[in-house]
Amino acid sequence: MSKRFARWATKGSLLGMLIGAAACVGVDNEMGNSLIPQDQQLKIAQMEVTGINAYQAKVDSIPAVYHSYGYVGRTENPTFGKTQAIWVGQYAPFWFSVEELSFGENPQIDSLVLYLTVNSSAYFGDTTVSQTFQLHELKTRFHSNSMYYTNRDISKDIDPEPLMTFEYKGHGNIRVPLTGEKANNLANRLLDNSGGIYESDNDSLFVNRFPGFCLLPAETSNWNAAAIPIEPSSSTLGFFTHRAIDAQTDTAISVVYTFDPTSLSLVNFNLYQHDYSGSELANVTFNDTLPTSQTVSLGYIQGAAGVSTYIRFTEEFVQALKDKIQDPYRLMLVNGAYLNIGLHNPTPEILDQACVRLGSYANYSSLTPISDYEYTDEMDAYNPITLPYGGYLNRTHNNYSFNITRFVQTFVNAPEVKSYTYMLAPSFGELYGQTGVVLDMEPTEENPTPLTVTVTYTLMH
Repeated sequence: MSKRFARWATKGSLLGMLIGAAACVGVDNEMGNSLIPQDQQLKIAQMEVTGINAYQAKVDSIPAVYHSYGYVGRTENPTFGKTQAIWVGQYAPFWFSVEELSFGENPQIDSLVLYLTVNSSAYFGDTTVSQTFQLHELKTRFHSNSMYYTNRDISKDIDPEPLMTFEYKGHGNIRVPLTGEKANNLANRLLDNSGGIYESDNDSLFVNRFPGFCLLPAETSNWNAAAIPIEPSSSTLGFFTHRAIDAQTDTAISVVYTFDPTSLSLVNFNLYQHDYSGSELANVTFNDTLPTSQTVSLGYIQGAAGVSTYIRFTEEFVQALKDKIQDPYRLMLVNGAYLNIGLHNPTPEILDQACVRLGSYANYSSLTPISDYEYTDEMDAYNPITLPYGGYLNRTHNNYSFNITRFVQTFVNAPEVKSYTYMLAPSFGELYGQTGVVLDMEPTEENPTPLTVTVTYTLMH
């Protein structure tokens, strides 16, 4: 063996011995900790925090903001009682079959037909029960830059005599020929294109003259039916006429009016009425949400501007967190705060009817969310953001899980100790649908620690 090779072999053996020796030595994870200045040391821990109360609530109304569907109809169930949905929609010319955008001289009316597209998978209730619907013309012009609410009394805004009454059941599309004296009157008014209502790109000229329709269940309509989801974006009013060119020639002239609120900024919204008599909520006191009020063991949450659950994080909850900030630590960083709430009696049928997601609102009447649930960030058309908030139904664990880290950090940072509240209600995307869910707010065998927040935190100097 050469001296050079022997030298490296000796070094390799020595290195192997050192590695072997190191492998047998226990590692001290705190090694060097004493070298970190005390004012820079951190402490990371986790705790379970209780002290949250629940109350049953119902706001007077929420903003009637347009969503994908315009619900109409009546439905009832033993949990949430009776719900009546009314649809209000504007329409405007979308397509004219002749370039001159005119009906010409002495046009003859052929037919006026309402076409309503129904989403066959989004209805609620029993579609086998027939309903009677009334179509009314609006007398009030609604504006897209104004705020309207779901409890509005629409009777003062509509022609009291229906334009048309018709029967409907099932979940197929709705086609209603508008006939009779009032329908003929509307058709004759639609023929009048004076004032440029068909030539102008300004839809307000048309809507000022024709404010729109209101579709509602008749007083005699069945309650045990269904809320029918209309899609305004693909619903139309068709007007079919013809005019004589000469003794041998007729020209057909058609106009399609659209209800689509996205392309023409037309106003579409829902109104709701609730009756809880005879239901599980018949004897529940709403809005008794003072700290001294009786808390509830079940939290009812309903779409269609119905009942919601008021959550209070008590002073004891806040104090339990602040008590962890002791000398030498002065600050707490909340790394994560998670609230899990279980469903009451989670049968397959109840899971199917439950809200897909729940939202948390600092002010439900104005749809103002807590900081963790800034739903507008998710709705941004150009740069949507996926929130860590969660809030979705977990069908495996039969619960909802909420990441409320920023909310909890708020009162950890606050100098005073006080209670904090928000409203638990359907997510923004489900506010106007007919979903509903009942949550366990007190211990059960399946969920022994409801309304408990798991908090991971870091203490700092």
